[in-house]
Amino acid sequence: MPLQSSGSISLNDLQGEFGGTHPASMSEYRGLDCTPFTGPIKFSDFYGKDDFISPGGQLFEHSGNSSTKYHQFTVPCGVFLVHIICVGGGGAGGETLWAGGGGGGGSLTYVNNVDVTPGMTLDVYVGRGGPTGGSRSSGNAGTESYVRKNGVTIARANGGSPGIGGPGTPNPNAGGNGGTAWNGSSAMSSAGVNASYNSQRGGAGGISKDDRAGGGGGAAGYTGQGGAGESPEYNNSQLPSAFSGAGAGGRSIRIFGDSYTGAEAGIRGGGVGVFGKGSSGSGQGLGGSGGSDANFVGAGGTTLANAGGEYGAGGGGWGVDQPGQVIQGILQGSAGGLSGADGAVRIIWGTNRSFPNNAS
Repeated sequence: MPLQSSGSISLNDLQGEFGGTHPASMSEYRGLDCTPFTGPIKFSDFYGKDDFISPGGQLFEHSGNSSTKYHQFTVPCGVFLVHIICVGGGGAGGETLWAGGGGGGGSLTYVNNVDVTPGMTLDVYVGRGGPTGGSRSSGNAGTESYVRKNGVTIARANGGSPGIGGPGTPNPNAGGNGGTAWNGSSAMSSAGVNASYNSQRGGAGGISKDDRAGGGGGAAGYTGQGGAGESPEYNNSQLPSAFSGAGAGGRSIRIFGDSYTGAEAGIRGGGVGVFGKGSSGSGQGLGGSGGSDANFVGAGGTTLANAGGEYGAGGGGWGVDQPGQVIQGILQGSAGGLSGADGAVRIIWGTNRSFPNNAS
């Protein structure tokens, strides 16, 4: 419990509250729990203080056109231990005549018990969802999200691979692989004395077939891989384990409408949330652990196929009769397969907090 807010405080009181070696000295507590790093230390510096600071967290997202977005995290005063989650960007789907393959979902990695000191900076890089490759082309890969401490990567989540498209009429077109799980065993000694990690791969993008595009792969979960995008006439979609917290793979849709009679779209997979493990996406394109769903509204309505799927979902494949064709009133977006969803990084601290179950 915190020390009293008035009255006398002894060195024994400080040692009982904040720990330390015996016999205690004032210099031992310099800088601990926001006391000054320089100058004289007064007992009044400790009034009402508690060695367990209020819980907190900071979310980092991608913005702009760079392959990764750089941030810097400054460790708050009084914080000596943090926990990190990273989600990689999803790969974009491909576009071609007939239909393109879906992009793979990004992987997820969390690292607990990272040793830090107040004022230290961690370098944070947030991966971008793969942008569309444009008309008659494969998509682009999503990029990795990672965190560095003293120049060493201590947490990393890889991006998903792109779905295949192109100028010809290959049939089928392969979906992208989900972002691979990270092997961080060698990094844990740099992360912290008691650091540990878990990493899961993203879901594979769906394989296209004839007039059916591949759905995007779902983002990875906390304890299992993301769901696979729908692969028409192959294995359909593969939902993730109900208890992994992953996003589900996206649907494959055959569109008829307006003045066109043959357009195919695979929608994004489901994304994954970064506020702790929850239920997995239970249907095609549904997010896991509070991650957003990928949305689609049929002919004549407003389509949101480019929305949803945050964080880490793979983009769906796309197929049109004419290069650059966009189905107005049915599907929003530019020519090419659908882009992947961006990744994210979140850092948390506080008593009894960690991933995957105590991170809200």
